[in-house]
Amino acid sequence: MKIEKFCYSKVLNEFFIERLNNELKNEEGDLLLILAESKYDDQNSRYSDFLGLDFASTIIEVKNPIILFSLMSEESFANSDKADKFNAFMAKRGCGFLQLPFDSEQLFSKYNELLNNEKEEDLLAIEINRINSFERKMAQIKHRSYRSIGVNSDSDKEIVSKAVLEVRALGLSGSDEEIAEQIKNFEHKAKNSIFAGKFFPGVFCDLEGTLLNGDIVNNTILELLRNFSKEKPITLWTGGKVEELKKILISNGIPWKLISKYDLAGAEVEIAYDDEDFSVFFEKYAIKVQNFNKI
Repeated sequence: MKIEKFCYSKVLNEFFIERLNNELKNEEGDLLLILAESKYDDQNSRYSDFLGLDFASTIIEVKNPIILFSLMSEESFANSDKADKFNAFMAKRGCGFLQLPFDSEQLFSKYNELLNNEKEEDLLAIEINRINSFERKMAQIKHRSYRSIGVNSDSDKEIVSKAVLEVRALGLSGSDEEIAEQIKNFEHKAKNSIFAGKFFPGVFCDLEGTLLNGDIVNNTILELLRNFSKEKPITLWTGGKVEELKKILISNGIPWKLISKYDLAGAEVEIAYDDEDFSVFFEKYAIKVQNFNKI
């Protein structure tokens, strides 16, 4: 097997990955291994505590299986401040995760699982990461250039010119003046104003009263979701407080993303499980569901 790596860690490169290469050298296949905690990229002089995860989340075309590995657990990533990037990576077919430590047998097993995986891509996770990444960058650009927009000094004009170029790189178009105005007027949008009218495939499961009874996990529903997850993306959603519920998911080793139901008001989803009647559910959240299941 040919193992390519994105792993700027001398210890892991010299001992761990070298051993994996030796033990799997007689196997067929091509694999990319990415250490989430890679910090420094020698080639591009970039530094980040999670440079590997940054890189993984930007991958668009997946030709061969890609495995992100880390000291952190999957559920910790999925419910952390790095969730957007992690979930966007895991959303793509052919992308998977292993927590350290693991051996060559586990790696090869995961490789074959990804090679034969026909699971649908998680369009919602990809969209959430795209939107949040765009809004973070726009907010940073606005913070740096807002006071210079409309000011005639050479230094202010240079600041605005650089800001316009940055925004063009994000995909916005128009004249320099139009883009400067977009920077000046930029505000974060509610997710439902972006997602309304869109359809998202997969299984969407309520937490309180459905997957969870207080802090206790309903194992029947959990097993149902695990079976679905082999073919479909899983989204957990709630009408309650997202951040507080994430702690319960982490403590129970539940790896799927969690969102607010209010973010999808006006959208349509494929399959949903909930403890409320659909009429009550729809009156609260205005979400269309193709296949609604009351628990």
